[in-house]
Amino acid sequence: LREAFKRSCPYVITPHGMLARWSLAQKPLRKRFAMAVSWRKLIRRASFVHALTEGEARDFRTLDISCPTEVVPNGFFLEELGELPAAGSFYTDHPELRGHPFILFLGRLHYVKRVDWLVRAFAKLATNDTNLRLVLAGPDCGTRLEIERDAKRLRVDGQIHLVGPLYGQQKYAAMVDARCFCQPSVYETFSMSILEAMACGLPPVITRGCNFDEVGTSGAGVVVDTEDELAGA
Repeated sequence: LREAFKRSCPYVITPHGMLARWSLAQKPLRKRFAMAVSWRKLIRRASFVHALTEGEARDFRTLDISCPTEVVPNGFFLEELGELPAAGSFYTDHPELRGHPFILFLGRLHYVKRVDWLVRAFAKLATNDTNLRLVLAGPDCGTRLEIERDAKRLRVDGQIHLVGPLYGQQKYAAMVDARCFCQPSVYETFSMSILEAMACGLPPVITRGCNFDEVGTSGAGVVVDTEDELAGA
């Protein structure tokens, strides 16, 4: 940015959610100080702020900074998928799931993802359907032990499978074989995994915090507001 100022070059800021209300509420004193000392000035001089969703743009406007906002969502080329894995490929790689329909979560095991909501919602279903499974795919970012404790306390640990991170064709194989994709995050700027799931034909069940209301308005999936609504969805 110093070079941009020196050369009087226009620049654009793409905050990827860092100026959203939820993000600014994390360690708020530090962020309020940074906003007062430097961020506000840098943002005011930008040509515009690039928001990924209308929700992110609304959050930015509440900061009352005189800078235009442009909403340009992430894109996804169907060509990136290539030829999808054959149905049953994920079951072949995970024979312990064979014969069991499963719900898929794919993302970091982090508190912002609210996997604890998903585990509790799943437990409500699993008590009436012992054939059902929940697959949690993603790296541990501090909540795996809590997830395992909750699953054991709710007596569904035998129906929940933590398979670690999935990439490339492994990820798409899981999406092809799953019954639905669930993302219960308290906040997302723009979830590429929701977009990828829909590209694979997998219906998503997501929370309002995912900032992807188009899932519901298009009829592609269901958007819920609370943990209590998750099991029903």
